[in-house]
Amino acid sequence: MQRAMNQIASEVDYLWGAIARRDPMTFSQVGPNAVLYSIVSKSNASISGNYFKVFGDNDTLTLDHSFVWGNSDKLTGDDNQISGNSNTVTGLYNAIIGDNNRSYGDHALVTGNDNILHGNDDTLHGDNGLVVGDRAWVYGNSDHVYGTIDYVAGNNNFVAGWNDWVSGNNNKLLGTTLRADGDGNTFTLQNVANLSPLHTRSVAAGDHNTISDLDDEHVTAAGSFNTLHLSHSDWVTLSGPLFPNKPDGMPGLESHDTLDFSQVISGKSEVWGLNTTDTIVVGYFATTTITQTPDGLTDLHISGNGVSYDVIFHTAASDVVAATITHASPVWLI
Repeated sequence: MQRAMNQIASEVDYLWGAIARRDPMTFSQVGPNAVLYSIVSKSNASISGNYFKVFGDNDTLTLDHSFVWGNSDKLTGDDNQISGNSNTVTGLYNAIIGDNNRSYGDHALVTGNDNILHGNDDTLHGDNGLVVGDRAWVYGNSDHVYGTIDYVAGNNNFVAGWNDWVSGNNNKLLGTTLRADGDGNTFTLQNVANLSPLHTRSVAAGDHNTISDLDDEHVTAAGSFNTLHLSHSDWVTLSGPLFPNKPDGMPGLESHDTLDFSQVISGKSEVWGLNTTDTIVVGYFATTTITQTPDGLTDLHISGNGVSYDVIFHTAASDVVAATITHASPVWLI
């Protein structure tokens, strides 16, 4: 028993230290040495009040500023800490440790796997979780995150929203104004707000990333071996590494990127960066014509079978564009 109590005390000290570092003003009043706590050890109970320490399973709790250890509890209230699995927590500024828990409310701090969070300004440390809300901080792998201005660090995550930032590899991103730092990430860009490409810049910083547009987008691919499937009127930059004073990097200092225009119908894209290591893909039956615009830029016109599409290259000469064009394989050979 003494060993168990020591372990509980250790967990409390650790978590309250983490919470204090995160938001000391919010949680300082409920530190374990600040007040006297009522201690209850009971399962299948209904308990209400403030400053409790509750041990038990399947409890229905309406508490503030309390500690709970148990499984399958239903806790409603603010500024609580609960340790256990399969709990449901509703309220603000709650800290949750364990797996398969549900959190409904803002400013939650959750540690564990297979947890679900609904709310804004939440933090999740764990894998296989679901986060629905804005301004979330998620650290883990194989999580699903839906919201705006979310930050996700890890691999194999799915992130959908607007103005989200992902750090890691092999993640899937859906939305617009997205950024991913890492390799092997997949972007599906969709500008649901119908904003001008000037205001929808997405960034893939790394190598072997794949980017597809579902509407007009502004995208920077900063790295090498990136593939962009473009079928709308986009602004595109192919560059080397990014720098604080050069948010688009140095156009043309990448290598082995692919611009795939094989599915275009009509429109015009603007492209900065291209070199002879890169590849431009057009449709199997497409006809290409290269001319100069009145201001000296290179215009690649793609036509044939109802297609009329222009790509304006701002930094690549006509001979570089011509040398990189290839035709897609016909569908029946793929």
